[in-house]
Amino acid sequence: MFTPLGRKPVSSDAHDGRPPPNRFRLPGTSGLVGLILFIYALGVILGAGFVRTLYFNPARLTDGRLGEFLHGVVTLASYATVHADLSHVLLNLCLAAPFAALLELRFGTSAMLRIFWGSAVAGVLAHFLAYGGDQSLLGASAGASGLLAAWMRSKLRDGWLFFLVSALWMAANHPMGFGVAESVSWQAHVGGFLAGLSLSPPLPPASSGDGPFQENSSSGR
Repeated sequence: MFTPLGRKPVSSDAHDGRPPPNRFRLPGTSGLVGLILFIYALGVILGAGFVRTLYFNPARLTDGRLGEFLHGVVTLASYATVHADLSHVLLNLCLAAPFAALLELRFGTSAMLRIFWGSAVAGVLAHFLAYGGDQSLLGASAGASGLLAAWMRSKLRDGWLFFLVSALWMAANHPMGFGVAESVSWQAHVGGFLAGLSLSPPLPPASSGDGPFQENSSSGR
C-alpha cells in the first residue's frame, strides 16, 4: 500500500472509542420484503389451503361466528402478504420496496411500516365497502399504493403538480381508464393511496429557496 510522505496506513479497525455506525439502515424494508417472499414460498410449498387461510374473504366477517369473525379481522392485514403467482408478488415488490426504502430513510422504520400496514387495511376496507361479500382479496398493492402516496407527499411540494400526478395515478388504476384488468381491485388501490396521504408524517416548512422537488435538510423525525 502506498503512503505519501512516509505516513503509516491507518488501520481499518482504528476508531476513537465511539461505537461503529450502524450500516444496516433499512431493517423495516428488508423485513417487509423478506416476509412477503417467505409467505409466498410457504404458499408454493403448502399449497392453496395455506393461502386461503391468509387472504381476505369477506364471508368471514359476516359469518356470525366469533371465531370466523376474528379470523376475518386478522386477514385485514395478512391478505397483504399472500399473492396469486410469482408475477403478482414481483410486481408488487417492485413498487413497494423502493418507496419503502425511501420513506424509511427519511422518516424511520416505524413510520414506514405504519404507512404500509395502515394503507393495506384501508385498501381492503375500501374493497369490502365496494363489493360487500362478493369478492376476496390478496396482494400488497394497497400497501404499496400508500407508500407511493406518502413519498409523493414528501417530494412534490407544488400543490397543482401533486394533484395532477395523483389524478393520473388514480385514472391509471381504473378499468375504464387504461385498460386495467377487472380482477384488479382499483378501489383497494385508491383506498390505500388516500390512507398513505393521511398517514405520511407532516412535512417540515419549506425554506424560501426550495423548489417543488427540493427537500428540507431536516431528517423528518
